[in-house]
Amino acid sequence: MAKFFYPQITFAASIKRHLPKESAFTLIDAPCGNGETSYHFARMANATVRGCDVDDKSLGNARRHFSLPNLTYEQQDIRSLVAESPRFDAFCIINSLYCFPDCERVLSQLRDLMHSDAQLFIIVDNIEGGENFRRFAASNPAASPKSHQAPSSQLHAIKKAEFHSFFESLGFVVKDVTPIVYTHSHHPLAGRLLSIFCHFYLAALNVFQTSLRIGQPNYYLIRLQRAAPAS
Repeated sequence: MAKFFYPQITFAASIKRHLPKESAFTLIDAPCGNGETSYHFARMANATVRGCDVDDKSLGNARRHFSLPNLTYEQQDIRSLVAESPRFDAFCIINSLYCFPDCERVLSQLRDLMHSDAQLFIIVDNIEGGENFRRFAASNPAASPKSHQAPSSQLHAIKKAEFHSFFESLGFVVKDVTPIVYTHSHHPLAGRLLSIFCHFYLAALNVFQTSLRIGQPNYYLIRLQRAAPAS
């Protein structure tokens, strides 16, 4: 029960739908934060998972509470990680693209490391209608929506209408864009429940809202592959 956190459980589930069910694969989750999503990926017996983050406190929590034999954690930022030219079949950037320095450069380097069947999964905020982002922006004025053309010193927020043009300009094919997490994390009833139950409540409510498309999604899952080289 302690390993069930919302919306991380939904983030992981939305990506796991696209991962191999039997053949072995390697997945990198960076930044991995406290390890919740990495843990759920590693529950797939055919997965080898590598979680990377710059924050030693987060990694300490990950190693204490979210460990599995096929899951390793290490401290490094995504730029140094990419510079290693790691091999992977799937790479996950979950709700963190907005804070990357040199975002276009990092994504281009990742593209060059991808083999023809590799997948890049990116989860971004719905900056135009998501309640989670609205509350985040209200308490963080620097997080007001900005185009991907904004200076790199600003938060890198991408609007839905820009997804295809932005990623295609970097040499990716956008396989699909999936709206996810219709139930925001600040639902009023959740605060009245014991913490061990509120995540189950929010996840169950999200299944209902998602199936009926009630309200606005709080995030989008963007699934990318490397574009074939021009002939």
